[in-house]
Amino acid sequence: MPFDTPSSDGPFDALVSQMGEMLDEMSQRHFYHFSVRDAWEPSINMYETGHAYLLCMDLAGMNRDQIDVREMDGKLYIRGNRPTPQPPDDEPPVGVHLMEIDSGPFQRKIAIPSDVNRGEIRARYRDGFLWVTLPRITGDRPEIAEP
Repeated sequence: MPFDTPSSDGPFDALVSQMGEMLDEMSQRHFYHFSVRDAWEPSINMYETGHAYLLCMDLAGMNRDQIDVREMDGKLYIRGNRPTPQPPDDEPPVGVHLMEIDSGPFQRKIAIPSDVNRGEIRARYRDGFLWVTLPRITGDRPEIAEP
C-alpha cells in the first residue's frame, strides 16, 4: 500500500517525496524481518513416506537435552537455546568479521497433518539434526517410495 504524502509547493517537497518512495519500497520488500526477534527459526526439511512424515531440523552445535519437543493443540513445538559457536580453546583470541550462524533462543511451530497418530510421534537427535517421525494413522493410502 503506497504511503500518501501531502502535495504542496514548499521547499521540502522533494524530501517528502523521497521519503514516501523509500517507505513504499521498504514495505514492499518486507524489511521488517531484519529487526531483532525474540527467537530465531531453524531451517527444516519435510519428507513423506508411505507410513509417516519425517521432519528434519538443522540444530548443529547442540545436545539433545537442550531441545524441547512438544505436541499441543495439533501443533508441534520445538524450542531451545543454541549457544554461540566459539573457536577451539587452542586458538588465540579472535575478532569477529562475520556472524551468520543463528544462536540464542529458537522456536518453531509446525501444524501436524490430520492423519498423524499423535501418540506415536518420536524425536531423535543425530549429527546436528533433529529428526521427528510423525507416523500416519493406518489407512488405505497408497505406498510412497522412500527417498
